[in-house]
Amino acid sequence: MISSLQQECQAISDNFFSALAQRKNATREATSTLKAWLQEHIKNPYPTKGEKIMLAIITKMTLTQVSTWFANARRRLKKENKMTWSPRNRSDEDGNKLDSDEDEDEDKKDEEKKDGEKKDKDDDDIDINIDGGK
Repeated sequence: MISSLQQECQAISDNFFSALAQRKNATREATSTLKAWLQEHIKNPYPTKGEKIMLAIITKMTLTQVSTWFANARRRLKKENKMTWSPRNRSDEDGNKLDSDEDEDEDKKDEEKKDGEKKDKDDDDIDINIDGGK
Protein backbone atom coordinates (compact mmCIF):
# COMPACT_ATOMS: atom_id res chain seq x y z
CA MET A 1 0.00 0.00 0.00
CA ILE A 2 1.07 3.55 -0.72
CA SER A 3 1.14 5.86 2.29
CA SER A 4 -0.45 9.31 2.21
CA LEU A 5 3.04 10.86 2.36
CA GLN A 6 4.09 8.87 -0.74
CA GLN A 7 0.90 9.94 -2.52
CA GLU A 8 1.56 13.57 -1.62
CA CYS A 9 5.16 13.33 -2.86
CA GLN A 10 3.97 11.73 -6.08
CA ALA A 11 1.43 14.52 -6.63
CA ILE A 12 4.09 17.19 -6.06
CA SER A 13 6.44 15.36 -8.42
CA ASP A 14 3.73 15.04 -11.09
CA ASN A 15 2.91 18.76 -10.85
CA PHE A 16 6.58 19.71 -11.03
CA PHE A 17 7.28 17.67 -14.15
CA SER A 18 4.06 18.65 -15.89
CA ALA A 19 4.97 22.32 -15.30
CA LEU A 20 8.37 21.67 -16.88
CA ALA A 21 6.81 19.90 -19.84
CA GLN A 22 4.36 22.70 -20.61
CA ARG A 23 5.55 25.00 -23.32
CA LYS A 24 4.35 28.44 -24.23
CA ASN A 25 3.94 29.66 -27.77
CA ALA A 26 5.43 33.03 -28.54
CA THR A 27 2.93 35.87 -28.42
CA ARG A 28 2.20 38.07 -31.42
CA GLU A 29 3.84 40.95 -29.57
CA ALA A 30 7.02 38.90 -29.05
CA THR A 31 7.17 37.71 -32.65
CA SER A 32 6.50 41.23 -33.96
CA THR A 33 9.57 42.42 -32.00
CA LEU A 34 11.68 39.63 -33.49
CA LYS A 35 10.29 40.27 -36.99
CA ALA A 36 11.12 43.98 -36.67
CA TRP A 37 14.72 43.14 -35.72
CA LEU A 38 14.94 40.70 -38.63
CA GLN A 39 13.65 43.29 -41.12
CA GLU A 40 16.18 45.86 -39.89
CA HIS A 41 19.02 43.35 -40.21
CA ILE A 42 17.90 41.42 -43.31
CA LYS A 43 21.37 41.62 -44.88
CA ASN A 44 22.89 39.91 -41.83
CA PRO A 45 20.11 38.17 -39.88
CA TYR A 46 22.44 36.72 -37.24
CA PRO A 47 21.98 38.52 -33.92
CA THR A 48 24.96 38.48 -31.57
CA LYS A 49 24.63 36.76 -28.23
CA GLY A 50 24.15 40.16 -26.60
CA GLU A 51 21.38 41.04 -29.05
CA LYS A 52 19.72 37.67 -28.43
CA ILE A 53 19.83 38.27 -24.68
CA MET A 54 18.32 41.74 -25.15
CA LEU A 55 15.60 40.32 -27.42
CA ALA A 56 14.90 37.49 -24.94
CA ILE A 57 14.39 40.02 -22.14
CA ILE A 58 12.15 42.26 -24.26
CA THR A 59 10.05 39.37 -25.57
CA LYS A 60 10.01 37.41 -22.27
CA MET A 61 11.32 34.38 -24.15
CA THR A 62 14.27 32.18 -23.29
CA LEU A 63 17.58 32.55 -25.10
CA THR A 64 17.00 29.14 -26.69
CA GLN A 65 13.56 30.19 -27.93
CA VAL A 66 14.98 33.36 -29.51
CA SER A 67 17.83 31.44 -31.17
CA THR A 68 15.41 28.83 -32.49
CA TRP A 69 13.03 31.52 -33.76
CA PHE A 70 15.83 33.15 -35.77
CA ALA A 71 17.04 29.82 -37.16
CA ASN A 72 13.50 28.99 -38.28
CA ALA A 73 12.95 32.48 -39.69
CA ARG A 74 16.15 32.25 -41.77
CA ARG A 75 15.09 28.79 -42.94
CA ARG A 76 11.67 30.13 -44.00
CA LEU A 77 13.26 33.05 -45.89
CA LYS A 78 15.67 30.71 -47.63
CA LYS A 79 12.81 28.39 -48.60
CA GLU A 80 10.90 31.36 -50.06
CA ASN A 81 14.03 32.50 -51.96
CA LYS A 82 14.06 35.76 -50.02
CA MET A 83 17.59 35.21 -48.81
CA THR A 84 19.63 38.42 -49.08
CA TRP A 85 22.67 37.26 -47.12
CA SER A 86 25.34 34.67 -47.70
CA PRO A 87 24.98 31.70 -45.36
CA ARG A 88 27.66 31.34 -42.75
CA ASN A 89 29.06 28.30 -41.03
CA ARG A 90 27.85 27.66 -37.52
CA SER A 91 30.31 28.43 -34.76
CA ASP A 92 30.43 28.13 -31.03
CA GLU A 93 30.75 31.07 -28.62
CA ASP A 94 34.52 31.21 -29.22
CA GLY A 95 34.09 31.42 -33.01
CA ASN A 96 35.21 27.82 -33.69
CA LYS A 97 33.49 26.15 -36.63
CA LEU A 98 30.90 23.54 -35.70
CA ASP A 99 29.61 22.63 -39.15
CA SER A 100 32.33 22.70 -41.75
CA ASP A 101 31.96 22.91 -45.48
CA GLU A 102 33.34 19.57 -46.68
CA ASP A 103 34.41 20.93 -50.06
CA GLU A 104 36.46 23.70 -48.47
CA ASP A 105 38.02 21.25 -46.03
CA GLU A 106 38.91 18.88 -48.86
CA ASP A 107 40.46 21.76 -50.85
CA LYS A 108 42.56 22.75 -47.84
CA LYS A 109 43.72 19.16 -47.34
CA ASP A 110 44.67 18.90 -51.04
CA GLU A 111 46.63 22.17 -50.84
CA GLU A 112 48.43 21.04 -47.68
CA LYS A 113 49.27 17.71 -49.32
CA LYS A 114 50.66 19.46 -52.43
CA ASP A 115 52.69 21.85 -50.25
CA GLY A 116 54.05 18.86 -48.33
CA GLU A 117 55.03 17.09 -51.57
CA LYS A 118 56.84 20.23 -52.81
CA LYS A 119 58.81 20.42 -49.57
CA ASP A 120 59.71 16.73 -49.83
CA LYS A 121 61.05 17.23 -53.38
CA ASP A 122 63.10 20.24 -52.26
CA ASP A 123 64.51 18.25 -49.35
CA ASP A 124 65.78 15.49 -51.69
CA ASP A 125 68.65 17.76 -52.79
CA ILE A 126 69.87 18.37 -49.23
CA ASP A 127 72.58 16.14 -47.74
CA ILE A 128 72.96 16.25 -43.99
CA ASN A 129 76.21 15.05 -42.47
CA ILE A 130 75.60 14.16 -38.85
CA ASP A 131 78.94 12.56 -37.96
CA GLY A 132 80.86 15.83 -38.36
CA GLY A 133 82.34 15.01 -41.76
CA LYS A 134 84.52 12.09 -40.62
